Amino acid sequence: MKILLILLSTVAFTASADEMLLRTGEKLAFTKILKIDPDGLRLLVPDGVKKLAFSDMTDEARTKYGLTEKKADEYKQNHEEAIKQAAMEAASDHKEQEQANKDYAEKKANTPFIINAEQMKKSWILKLQKPASLDSDYRQRLETYNTTVAMIGAGKYDSLAQERTLEWNISEYERTGNPDLADRLRPDLVKVRKKISEEKKFEQDQQQLALELVKNETERQRILLDAYARVKQAEALRSLSYSLGNLESKMRIIESQTRK
Repeated sequence: MKILLILLSTVAFTASADEMLLRTGEKLAFTKILKIDPDGLRLLVPDGVKKLAFSDMTDEARTKYGLTEKKADEYKQNHEEAIKQAAMEAASDHKEQEQANKDYAEKKANTPFIINAEQMKKSWILKLQKPASLDSDYRQRLETYNTTVAMIGAGKYDSLAQERTLEWNISEYERTGNPDLADRLRPDLVKVRKKISEEKKFEQDQQQLALELVKNETERQRILLDAYARVKQAEALRSLSYSLGNLESKMRIIESQTRK
């Protein structure tokens, strides 16, 4: 059905088509003149739209449609100038865009990327490798991961995050040529490092105290066991003494009976 419609449309087009003689002696079939340009005609042909150039038209056809060589040359020249101008404008726009991109890159490179401690902690969490469910030690690794994330969120490493943040911001100010701003942060960095040192010492003292408590508890347990052993030993001695006393009494009774 589709092929039949194409054949019918082709036959209809051919039946209503006109012809134009070319300078080469050939004939060009067309059905409609779409537009008359100074440098030729735009025609509707069986294959679609065709531009018939002024140079391919006969003198009779040129006169019929009011075309002259002067108009064609002027139109061609203006068209070429328009294309050239458009190309120049496009090149200019491209150059301006390149310069804008370059300026933005330079501005970005010269602008310090300043962060805070919360952003630093978030970056730590993002860098943590979450265990995969197929790992052999998945549960243990997941517990470690969750514990670490919880400790970061609870403020366990806040001082360390402040230290890393100050170090980063100082390096950014130095990189972008702002040494005065970098110097303003150095006293804060000294304070934070002192705080970290104190926290480490406190933690070490706590650990030492815990070890001493364990040691004292072990010693207390040893003393209690020793005392318990001594009590048992004393009880055993008393029991033995009592048994020996009974035995001695019995021996005396037997001896007295023997004498009678």
